[in-house]
Amino acid sequence: MTTAVLTFGQIKAQVAAVRKRNSHERVIGIQAPGRWTGERHKQDGRDRYVIEQCDSPLAMRIALRDNAEGEAIKVLITRLDEKELGEDILLRLAKRRLFTIDNWQLVKARFQARTVDPRVSQQAWIADYLLEADSVPPAPGGFLDAETVWAVLLERQLGLSGDRPDLLALLKWSTEEAHVERLRAAPAPFCQAMAAWFAQSLGPVAKLVMDCLLRRSDSGILPVGLAAGVVFNQDLRGRLDKAAGKMEERYFGGETPDTVLIERWCSAATEVVSFQLTDDPHKRRALLKRADEILEELQAEAYAYVSDISPRGFKQHLARFGRLLSEAIDNGPSRSLLPLSEAWRAVERHEQSRSSDEHRRLDRGEMALRLVRWLEHVATSPPTFSSLGEAAQYHEDEGSFVDWARFQVRGSEPVRELSKAYGHLFETVTAIREQHARRFAELLQDATASASNGAQLIPAECILDEIVVPLAEHAPVLVIVIDGMSSTVCHELVASITRQDWVALCEDGHEKQRPGLAVLPSVTQASRTSLLCGKPSCGNATDEQRGFASHPGLLRHSRPSLPPKLFHKADLQTEEEKVCDAILHSQQRVVGTVINAVDDLLLKGDQLDIRWSKDEIRILPTLLHAAEAAGRAVVLLADHGHVLEHHTRSLQQDGGGERWRVDDGRVTDGELALRGPRVLMPDSRQLVAPWTEHLRYGPKKSGYHGGISPQEMIVPIAVLSVRDPCPGWTAVSIETPVWWQETPPPLATQDTSMSAQELTEPQEPSGLPLFDFAQTQQGVSSDWIHALLNSPVFAKQKKLVGQAEAVDKHLAVLLEALDQAEGKLSLAAFARAVKTPAARLNALIAVLQKILNIDGYQILSHDEDSGSIELNRDLLCRQFEIDGDD
Repeated sequence: MTTAVLTFGQIKAQVAAVRKRNSHERVIGIQAPGRWTGERHKQDGRDRYVIEQCDSPLAMRIALRDNAEGEAIKVLITRLDEKELGEDILLRLAKRRLFTIDNWQLVKARFQARTVDPRVSQQAWIADYLLEADSVPPAPGGFLDAETVWAVLLERQLGLSGDRPDLLALLKWSTEEAHVERLRAAPAPFCQAMAAWFAQSLGPVAKLVMDCLLRRSDSGILPVGLAAGVVFNQDLRGRLDKAAGKMEERYFGGETPDTVLIERWCSAATEVVSFQLTDDPHKRRALLKRADEILEELQAEAYAYVSDISPRGFKQHLARFGRLLSEAIDNGPSRSLLPLSEAWRAVERHEQSRSSDEHRRLDRGEMALRLVRWLEHVATSPPTFSSLGEAAQYHEDEGSFVDWARFQVRGSEPVRELSKAYGHLFETVTAIREQHARRFAELLQDATASASNGAQLIPAECILDEIVVPLAEHAPVLVIVIDGMSSTVCHELVASITRQDWVALCEDGHEKQRPGLAVLPSVTQASRTSLLCGKPSCGNATDEQRGFASHPGLLRHSRPSLPPKLFHKADLQTEEEKVCDAILHSQQRVVGTVINAVDDLLLKGDQLDIRWSKDEIRILPTLLHAAEAAGRAVVLLADHGHVLEHHTRSLQQDGGGERWRVDDGRVTDGELALRGPRVLMPDSRQLVAPWTEHLRYGPKKSGYHGGISPQEMIVPIAVLSVRDPCPGWTAVSIETPVWWQETPPPLATQDTSMSAQELTEPQEPSGLPLFDFAQTQQGVSSDWIHALLNSPVFAKQKKLVGQAEAVDKHLAVLLEALDQAEGKLSLAAFARAVKTPAARLNALIAVLQKILNIDGYQILSHDEDSGSIELNRDLLCRQFEIDGDD
């Protein structure tokens, strides 16, 4: 191609070629058929050019005579032949001659190349483009290949960077409207050659994508690819023929595309949206919205669920889960549990489920599954309680977990079918829990009258004597009383705390820590004062501080000058440093704190959806950190629990509190009358209180306490330590009910039991090999795991991490367990699989993530809030270049 107008790039390249051997040359003549029509003065970095178009010998003499340009490089452009110039002109030109522009020769000079790839050298216009590029790399080995040329062309003309742009790079590039506009403004020869190049280098899928792009569709090739993945999905064959016809006419020039190519296009588009646009959520949402709009335009929106990235498809999965959930509740879970679980797995596989915005929503779905499993469990094995201790232990072991789950599903859900199912599930489960609450209250009534609680329960006024005093004999102790904390909240908090270095303890001779029992009524004035004074008492914060400081058992293990100290809410808010100093004081044996976070929320938190963790309570991490530094055991407990507001009815009463009243001889449905020595208010030692959570006597709040339900009366107790257990105490794992986890079958080659010694003994240094790795793989049953563990990429990652040899066996076991659990596993299940306490999993998971998460891709993700780990197996197989099929 011969240009009618010279470009500055051509001129600059020719000047550079001349001055390469003699940098002092400052007057250069160039013979060219084209004309220079640009500016006379040009600046390029430090070099200044004066370019003169000379159409006659006289014009050249005038240009040469003008010496006012100083150090500028003077370039004379002419069509004249050297024979037409006088000797006086030639003498003043570099090399005493005119240089003829040969673009490809100039290109070779720029790229330091001896030869040019014939795939590009036959197109003269490419040389023009290359000469206009700002900077170019040297040709490897002196051979300027097509890959290098196209990398420069695509970067300069379209802003598409990368040495060898692939389909992912092309799709990501297309998401910028400015980039597409540059393509639309490019000359036809460039567009045609570019399309041909992509087809040659990336295969037929690139040709399909480029043809769609060059048809100037306003939809964008990434949304089109996502929508096409639905319309041409093989599982929908025959059901979307009409939509396919419309799409062929609109986007594929009337031709039917190869479904294999469509799958590759859709897969690449999905990967770009999932992993390469995470820093631009607005663009990401816009692209996904456009893909759904295309489906709607094609009347294929009802099938969006086959896409694992469509927002509409995510809602369809949730709606289906909701319908199946309703069926399971109505028809019984036995036959419905498997399809319900599969429907939920489909929700979790969807890309949107990985968004942090969906965590609570995913929690609700998981909780709903747990409740359905519990319904099946309780239908086949209904609990029976013959004593108050048995009823209390059931609440601690199972009932409080049921309450945790059922109040989670009560949260807001925009998908109508699912919201309706959650409401139905909540009412169904609540009805059964009400039966349990009534039985508990009846047993409490008898026990209160006979003043006999049984050995399975610790009365609140005895907790200091039976728990704190034995600990204080051997170690300094921090008592943390969270006012109003129910067993449900305690489970959440302990799960959060023990994910770090803390380990739960229980008394020797017991498999788990015994719960406490509040005094009556279960209110702060009576129960907290009794707890902190160590005897049945009613009082205020001053009474509690005095009683705690003078408790005989605590004083016995304290220095006379340093009696037990108790800090309340005001101290924690205004004198935090003073509190920490007391905890860190090596001679201060017992320190107590009272935290009102839960009780405060019951008063004013009706619009909040709280996930209880140690970080949710502002002062708690500070207290735990100080206790760890001081080597203190921590006793986390409550004075009473609470019930949450949900369609309660108000009953007028003349005296009492929000969940108890004076016994006037009348007992309505949902209430019981209690009397006995542990009834501290009123003075008559008898009261009436509701066992149902649907009744209150005061104004509406977020939650209430004072009643006789197990949620209010059971006092959770958790003993925690970061050091070896004290004499008389044993480390225990945090157990959940059998229905809480959808546990995969146990691995045949792994002993999943954990002894108390294994829970507490120090781990071997991570830099030392702990096993024979070759033998570890003998127990692996999945081919893809074998392929991963023996892949070169995996070996490279282990080498980069450095400490990987110490976790190889854990990785093999983890992958096998994840494989059996369909990609998602609780930390408790992982702890059992690798025989490691949950408190020590974080460091191990961090190393495993360093190995697997190549280039920041979330192959192995760890959600601390939900206490789970998840594996993206498809992404793993792509990143480690292995076959993912077993």
